[in-house]
Amino acid sequence: MNRVRDAMQAAVVWLTRDQSLQQAAAVLAEHDISGAPVCDREGNVLGVLSKTDLTEHAAHDDLDQSVERAMTTHVVYVGADEPLDRAISLMAFEGVHRLVVLDGRAHLAGIITSMDVLRELAGYGRRASMRVIAVAPPDDSERSSEPRPR
Repeated sequence: MNRVRDAMQAAVVWLTRDQSLQQAAAVLAEHDISGAPVCDREGNVLGVLSKTDLTEHAAHDDLDQSVERAMTTHVVYVGADEPLDRAISLMAFEGVHRLVVLDGRAHLAGIITSMDVLRELAGYGRRASMRVIAVAPPDDSERSSEPRPR
């Protein structure tokens, strides 16, 4: 049975509660991610900051505020050793696309996204490289109103 740790991303970009929202926005943009957990120095998860949180505060010119004031404190999480089915259920029923993954001491161990789950279910996992298959559209000489034999 697949475990969360088989599909999760262990290298996680995280924020601290005392960072400004402007600094947090720069971190999210630099890493091209839509959100990140907020942790204390010991790795305890305090919340999650998303682009949506940032957008709401940017509309009020509050980007000098701390991450702690804007973060969502309700964190949907899963344990690293739990079955992957548990992560799938949480994502589906909580309506989220990413879960914080905690280790046995309740510290940040990783992140698992809906795309990580799909890769794992498709058999690619996080370690396998996927071969990209490009499909070119047919050129005009191949187009015909007649069905083509297969």
